[in-house]
Amino acid sequence: MIFLRGQWREISILLIDDKASDHNNCRWDQPWYPLNVTTLAATRTIVAQRGKRLEYFTIAWNSLEGLVAVIAGAISGSISLVGFGIDSFIEVTSGATLLWRMGVEADANNRERNERQALRIVGYCFLALAA
Repeated sequence: MIFLRGQWREISILLIDDKASDHNNCRWDQPWYPLNVTTLAATRTIVAQRGKRLEYFTIAWNSLEGLVAVIAGAISGSISLVGFGIDSFIEVTSGATLLWRMGVEADANNRERNERQALRIVGYCFLALAA
């Protein structure tokens, strides 16, 4: 069930057999099967792993961006460039928090508490960006 347009709606998700996942070799006569709970758990794990990879890239990019901006701003005497670099480091803090949040996803007992704590930290980062 999903929440869509203010109502809970039941949906059916269908997947093509793994052999047909390659677009070049995709055959539409392959059998379809409904998505079950085990597949949903595996899909959640795959999506979380992809999210972690993207977050690692974001942290690395923002760290490099911040370092270059602060050094270039210090050399040129540009307060704006230094501020941009500090802004990038605040984004790194937010990204590291989200990476931590994805890392503790498996702990179902503390999931809600971890979510609230991560949202609070990211909120403080947004406030720091606005300042």
